[in-house]
Parts: sequence; C-alpha cells; structure tokens
Amino acid sequence: FYPRPREAGAPFTFLFIGRIVEEKGILELLDAFEDVVYRHPEARLVIAGEMMASERDQTTKHLFLRRIREIPNVDYLGFVEDVPGLFQQVDAFVLPSHREGVPRSIIEAMASAKPVIATNIRGCREEVVEGKTGYLIEVRDITKLAKRMNTLVEHPDRANEMGRNGFDRAMKHFNEADVIKRQLDLFSAM
Repeated sequence: FYPRPREAGAPFTFLFIGRIVEEKGILELLDAFEDVVYRHPEARLVIAGEMMASERDQTTKHLFLRRIREIPNVDYLGFVEDVPGLFQQVDAFVLPSHREGVPRSIIEAMASAKPVIATNIRGCREEVVEGKTGYLIEVRDITKLAKRMNTLVEHPDRANEMGRNGFDRAMKHFNEADVIKRQLDLFSAM
C-alpha cells in the first residue's frame, strides 16, 4: 500500500510543519520559496505551526508575518490537529531546521509517501537518504534550498519516486509497531 500521489495538473505544494522560530529555518524557507514562486507561479507553500507568545524569538514571528504577506501562494494555517490529512494534500515536505533531535515530521512525511528536503544535520541525515528519499541541504543555504524545491516542481515523477522510496524506508526502519514488537521480543528473551 502506497498513499496515492496527488492528481496531475494540481499546483505543486510544499509543506512545512514546525514552530515559527528562526532555528527552524522558516525565514530561509520563505526566501527560497520566493524564488520558486517566481519561476513557477502556480507553486504553493503551506505552513503549519504555532507562534507562541511565550517564545523568546518574537523577531522572527514579526518578520514571518510580514514575509507571508509579501510572497504569493503562502498559506499559514497555524496549529493543525489533522497532520496526516494535511500530508495527503501536499506534494513534498521541507524542514530547513538549524538543529533537530529525531524529527518525527520527516518520518510522517515519508510514511505519507512525500519526498523530503531537509538540512544535513544530525537527526535529519539519519532519516533522509540523499537523492533517494529526498534532498539534504546545508543549514542556511537558501540558494540550494530553492534549487532543490525547483527540481521537485520541475520533475514531479522524480518527486513521486522519492516519495515511494521514503514510504518504503519509513515502513522498514521507522514503523512503530515493528519497533515495539522488537522491544517486546527483546524483553521476553531476558
């Protein structure tokens, strides 16, 4: 079973899920998407994530709100409860974070058969296989991020193939039921 790819002819849509703070790379993503939408006016970017009043980083929040008004085709949803449903509405996932632990959002994207563009940092590089399930870029590399995003828009078949590869990888390496079964087998052997 593979989740179905989106219908042909629909605008290519990217998704970001995360807190709206500088360390998640949200401002670099907006700068990169500005290039993408310039080259591909139909492309879309959906952003889901909270802007907490308690967050130290209020500067990024204000820059973010200004930039999403300046760049066409950016939809900011705020907090979203139905993340699996959201993944079914998009074509690719982008996480240009400066640091991560083990990003669950990448695993969710792969389990939804979506290609992933993420930064080449600990956590992300253990999940994304460069050129096979998506692309890894260096932190704050807006030019490379835009290039990889444009590549997916221009080659939707490659994006779909990466999504299928990511789905296979998620089922093989990150399936929670399998992980729990292995742990239970280990404990019962003790």
